[in-house]
Amino acid sequence: MKKSINKIKKKKEHIVAIKKKEQPKQSLHQKVVVKSKNIKVQNAKLPGISNFWSSESLPQQKKTNYVEKVKNSEKKDEKNKNKQNLTASERYQRYMNEEERIRNIEEEMSNPNLDPHTPEQFERALMKDKNSSFMWIKYMAFYLETAEIEKARVIAKKAIASINFREEKERLNMWIALLNLEIRYGTDDTYNEVLREATQRNNPFKVYSQTLSILLELEKFDEANKIVDILRKKFKFLPEMWLTVSETYLKMKNEKLAKEMLPKSLLSLKDKEHLDFMTKYALLMAKNNLHDFSQTIFEKILSSYQKNLSIWFTYIDMMVKNQQIDIARSLFERMLVIKFPLKRFKSIFQKYIDFETRVGEVSNVPKIKKIAKSMLEKEIENESE
Repeated sequence: MKKSINKIKKKKEHIVAIKKKEQPKQSLHQKVVVKSKNIKVQNAKLPGISNFWSSESLPQQKKTNYVEKVKNSEKKDEKNKNKQNLTASERYQRYMNEEERIRNIEEEMSNPNLDPHTPEQFERALMKDKNSSFMWIKYMAFYLETAEIEKARVIAKKAIASINFREEKERLNMWIALLNLEIRYGTDDTYNEVLREATQRNNPFKVYSQTLSILLELEKFDEANKIVDILRKKFKFLPEMWLTVSETYLKMKNEKLAKEMLPKSLLSLKDKEHLDFMTKYALLMAKNNLHDFSQTIFEKILSSYQKNLSIWFTYIDMMVKNQQIDIARSLFERMLVIKFPLKRFKSIFQKYIDFETRVGEVSNVPKIKKIAKSMLEKEIENESE
């Protein structure tokens, strides 16, 4: 019995030692506020740290507070002291339960799958999966929470060196995280150096595009314009570049330049890319409330691709999304006078009926079915002749 008790005491001492070891040291940036003999410690946080990396893009993981579990264990022991004397068998059972509980806590503390909250736990988690940009970025954010920028920078560089070169997406994530850090808290020199190296080691268009997104979010428009100039110079044959640049101008409230991108892009892109690009460009304009301009683009497209059902349906969907129901209905009516093959008319009528049922007038459905029946009978007569 005494051996069991001593064993449990040693395990408790071991857990308390781990708890003390894993408690993060207070940063030099902590502020001490003295008020009415009470001293309160407040962690100094960097501006913008809450948005350093969007939590929505990262999977959520269950958090476990191990220190709290140990504290609860100690409180439970205090309560047990006040209990009446137990029999030998009851004491033995209690000690066995306590040993099992402590063993479970130890296993959880060493489990790399649980959410880490100390450097040692982050290191253990990364030993299991060194290619996880998710965990590396959380490690960076851990240091940024206490304004330890240099440590966060070291972690980012260590991650880039550790992640397998075949894991291109994970490596790119870390480069963007490092760029994010330099843009927010670094100098112009460190930012430009990281940007130069990142574009050399990754897809440069992806690096520039994601860097541009960060700059726009922080409203650093001068730096954003520099990236736009690079994109227009190096990637003028990429349709995605023209869309990215157009969206950038819209976010900077420069509609004039955004509209000028359409004719300029068509001069650089291949003819076979025009249709898809113009459709995406029109949708981008509508997304940014330039509805009249987007309609003008779709009308221009239909003047050349009148029998392209995909364009008609995309145009209609855009009008429905903009709650312009009457215009969407007029587009269906225009389609019915075009000489489409009978099989295509079937798709048109199905789409038309679905439109009226969902967002239009259900009372119009019988009328549409009547038109469809009439067209079918007329087509059968023409074939019999």
